[in-house]
Amino acid sequence: MKNKKTFWAFMLVAIIIAIIFIALELYSLAVVIIIGAIIAGHREIWSLIRYRKMPPNDERVKENINKSVRNSFLAFIIVSLITILLYVTDEPVQPLLEYYLSALLLSVGVVYVISYLFYDRIEANLGSRDIKALNILAIFEVVSLVIFILNALFVNTVFPVITDEIFTLHKLMLYISPVAFSLGIIGSLVIFVKGLLVKAS
Repeated sequence: MKNKKTFWAFMLVAIIIAIIFIALELYSLAVVIIIGAIIAGHREIWSLIRYRKMPPNDERVKENINKSVRNSFLAFIIVSLITILLYVTDEPVQPLLEYYLSALLLSVGVVYVISYLFYDRIEANLGSRDIKALNILAIFEVVSLVIFILNALFVNTVFPVITDEIFTLHKLMLYISPVAFSLGIIGSLVIFVKGLLVKAS
C-alpha cells in the first residue's frame, strides 16, 4: 500500500465488513476477513510496529505483490468453482455454505502469503531445475484434483455406463488422486524449504 491513509482506509473497511458479518451471525466469515486483512497488510503492520513508518514500496516489491495477487485470483477462481460444484451437487452441503465461503477466502489468503514468500525470498535461491520441477508439480496437483472432483461428484457423467471394470477404475482414481495430490504438495514443500535453507545459509 502506497501510504498510511490507504492502509488505514483498507483496515477500516475490513473491520466494518467483519462487524457486518458478526451482526449477521456469520462469525467464521468475520474471522476470515480479519485474518485476510492482516495477511494483506502484514508488511505494513510489521513495519509500523517495528519502525513506526511504512515499508519501502520499490519496483521489486510491486512486482512480487502483483504476481502474488495473480496467483490468489487463480486460487479464488478454482476454489469458487469447487464450492459451486459442491453446493449444486450435494444437498447436505448447502447449509454449510458459510464455511465453504470462509475456506475460500482463507485459501486465497494462504496462496497470497506463500506466493509472496516464494517470489520475495525463495525464487532467487532456486535453480532452473527446481523451478521447472515446481511447475510440473503444480500441473500434477491440478490434474489430480480435477480427477478427484470428477470421480467424486460427476461419476455418472464421466462414466455413463458403470460396469465392474469401470467401477474398479473409478474407485482406484478416487483413492489414488488424493494420494497423488498429497505427494505433489509434499514435493513442492520440499523445494520451498530448500529455497529457504539456501537463503539462511
